[in-house]
Amino acid sequence: MARALAAAHERGIVHRDVEPNNVVLHRHRGRELAKVLDFGLARLASNDEGLTDVGVRLGTVEYMSPEYVQTGDLEPRSDVYALGVLLYTMLSGHPPFSGRTLTVMQEHVATTPPPLASQVPGVLPALDELVADMLGKQPEERPSAAEVVDYLTQILPALDAEAGQTRRAHSGFSTLPPPPPAAVAHLSDSEHPVYPDPEPIPKLPLILSLVLFAFAAVGLVGLVAIALLLALL
Repeated sequence: MARALAAAHERGIVHRDVEPNNVVLHRHRGRELAKVLDFGLARLASNDEGLTDVGVRLGTVEYMSPEYVQTGDLEPRSDVYALGVLLYTMLSGHPPFSGRTLTVMQEHVATTPPPLASQVPGVLPALDELVADMLGKQPEERPSAAEVVDYLTQILPALDAEAGQTRRAHSGFSTLPPPPPAAVAHLSDSEHPVYPDPEPIPKLPLILSLVLFAFAAVGLVGLVAIALLLALL
């Protein structure tokens, strides 16, 4: 993800909406690669003309940079802030700030998020420091996307070693036999509940049914005519 943003920033493009729904995993030649999608809100960093009205903010509030919340201005390191939030979320399972929209926006500006180490015990200190730098309140406090790539490349061997230790620890677990199936209680015939049969619906007498059918078929006038005819017979 950092490489994708670095390539965009090198061309003067700011993504403006780095968040989980805009990242997909793609398998290519046996490798799983991350792709950054949806540059629909992207803009050229050299374009001073805003794309939104005053007071309007586009994007996902949990991933908005402090400068965007305050002024609506964006720059390449605004994407780095959003990437830092995304990395924090990937490692801890939740973004640093969440809740009501206005509250989250205020926290981006004025609140320091809990250190990643307090949310993920045992996290690599170098990774904790990187995320903290990416979440700096001022753009100049954050590394560039290219610097994030270089930093992650440097600490990648340590991350791989830590992941290898975790895999070995899991592979050492003994496989326990499956638990026996739960006993199923069967009720005897005497224990089965007895429900009374529903009352049968009373049927109308056949003659009344025929009269109603005849009334519906020929109407009141026809019924009177039939009665007179029967009387004459």
